[in-house]
Amino acid sequence: MERRSLLRNVYLFSDFSDAELGQIEEIALPQTHAGNVVLFKEGQDADSLLIIKHGSVQIAQSGDNNTVMLAMLGSGAHFGEMSLLDAEPRSATARTLEDSELVVVPYAKLRELLDTQPAIAAKFYRALAMYLGGRLRATSSDLNFARNRKR
Repeated sequence: MERRSLLRNVYLFSDFSDAELGQIEEIALPQTHAGNVVLFKEGQDADSLLIIKHGSVQIAQSGDNNTVMLAMLGSGAHFGEMSLLDAEPRSATARTLEDSELVVVPYAKLRELLDTQPAIAAKFYRALAMYLGGRLRATSSDLNFARNRKR
């Protein structure tokens, strides 16, 4: 039941009924990692969406002899959703910053559920679109701020 409570607090699943959350819970797998563990690397094939139950994760990109930190995520945050949509490799590297408990939702099982349960798919994809739209707006604002600051 504790995993279901975590899932309910994740934006992607917040509109799900108890029965629908139960179906996500059935395919979600717990993982525990020590601090400073690379969960996946930029360019690596992607196979799962991850949710932080406890702990923190850094998302970063490397290039031109430097690393750019994109985000520091804490309990209740999710990551790894982009590759679910576009089947592209990971766009960044994820590393635990401390001992962390994660819940992993394998893409294959999630896709199977979404393909066979249209009501769940509609709720999930609507929430994902809203989430990604919000991230795009924030990125646009950040870029506009940076551009205006250089003037």
